Amino acid sequence: MQHPYAALGSEYAALLARASITRRRPVQLGIERVMDSLPRYLDLSAPAVLIGALDLRESDCNPHLGLGQGDPWDQVSRHVPANKGPFASWRAAAVFYIAYDHLDAPPAPWCWEVACYTGENWNGWGPRLHGCHTGYLWSCTSVYDPVRFGGQGRGGKYVRDGVWDPEEIDAQPGIIPVMQGVIALRPDLALPRAYATVQAPTMVPAPRPGPEGTGQTPDGARWLQDALNRVLDFDPPLALDGSVGRRTTQAVRAFQQAYGLRVDGLAGNTETLPRLREVLASGAPPAAASPAAGGSSAAAPQPRRMRVVAPSGLNVRQRPSSTSVVVRALPHGAVVVAAQHQDGPWIQVGDVAAPFGWVVAQYLEPIANG
Repeated sequence: MQHPYAALGSEYAALLARASITRRRPVQLGIERVMDSLPRYLDLSAPAVLIGALDLRESDCNPHLGLGQGDPWDQVSRHVPANKGPFASWRAAAVFYIAYDHLDAPPAPWCWEVACYTGENWNGWGPRLHGCHTGYLWSCTSVYDPVRFGGQGRGGKYVRDGVWDPEEIDAQPGIIPVMQGVIALRPDLALPRAYATVQAPTMVPAPRPGPEGTGQTPDGARWLQDALNRVLDFDPPLALDGSVGRRTTQAVRAFQQAYGLRVDGLAGNTETLPRLREVLASGAPPAAASPAAGGSSAAAPQPRRMRVVAPSGLNVRQRPSSTSVVVRALPHGAVVVAAQHQDGPWIQVGDVAAPFGWVVAQYLEPIANG
């Protein structure tokens, strides 16, 4: 399969060449908010302008709210991704979410086109299933805004889970015009272009279908979400909203990891969808199903569930070192999923979808039959 970024890179290049600002006031306010908070976004493992624009969309750059979904970072998150935290600081939460969503491992060197792909993958591919360019990237530009705002787009947005309103207009500025404005003020933060010679199209091109494995229709995306719910112990289950976003991608990663497949979060790769159909046909959960390789009857690898026994709780660190940054705090009695191997006294812990970080193993105890 062609990687989704490779399939969409030239489209992003054409849209970048064609986009012009249609609603200036929201964009200017967004640029000002990101600039006011810019020191928080520097020296992270993804471009500062991208992190700032994502933070604007998720929390209006509120330092008391986490990058991941705009919930308070010092509390357990309620929105997707839910059940994360609490964290020691805004930065600790940002470090976690950048790793959780794999922004620290882009599909190609950072450039404008990769930033477009990353932003759309972060928010979800649902708008493409409705023939629209996503407002998360392009709101307040000619790519998204309809004619009545001076654009060539179709507008539209999800008004709640699984409910698309073609008449609704995203009031927030998209991340792209905000990033462009920030870079105009801070040229040292500029990103290169992967397709530097693309000529601006006369009209905004229609969006291509979403990446393979996200479903070419909302019903296809719901099939993927329902299938993952049936074969994974994913709590809470995925919403059958027809838009493959961050949480569905994490569920794909969990399935791939459980069955020893290449872990890339892409359901449409050559291994994942066939294996998912095989597991569904078997009627068995992942722990009891036969792994794909060689038709062996060995069970798929089981993660270890462990409980925090330290009376005062346990700090989770970004790396296996007592001097590494604390990314979250686990209370006494918290249950985590632990890796099968250790790095000296340290062990990696997380949940079914992704690791959180590292803790000292002696402060955990196994849960029987877990």
